[in-house]
Amino acid sequence: MIHQLLYTSQSRYPRGHRTDLDILHEAVNRNRWLGISGYLLRERNGFCQVLEGDEANVRDLFRRIRKDRRHFQVIQRMSRTADVRDFDGWRMGYASLSDQDSRFLNNRLSEGDWGQVVALDSIRRLARPSGRA
Repeated sequence: MIHQLLYTSQSRYPRGHRTDLDILHEAVNRNRWLGISGYLLRERNGFCQVLEGDEANVRDLFRRIRKDRRHFQVIQRMSRTADVRDFDGWRMGYASLSDQDSRFLNNRLSEGDWGQVVALDSIRRLARPSGRA
């Protein structure tokens, strides 16, 4: 079984700031050792990220992410167990969202359980064009 966690946060820096690359570089290196895969979506003013792997590793990583000073208002939106990984092969995928896509995703996330499932499905679709997810 795979544990999946989805969260959102507000960034202290604008999209495209050098900290975005720092976050990705750290995630790819760390996640390889922890057996975690996932996907990071960058909005104009924030992040939406899915993490998946062993539950203890995902929860420990999320505790560290919550303390990261590069963002604030970190909100766990979903935590569940799945049969398989949705982002297998991605140590940390990345996409930058348009304002329209950000509004759609945030509206779905605010709708509760059903909206969170729709949001996760949308993130899966973003990951597929590369053929890696």
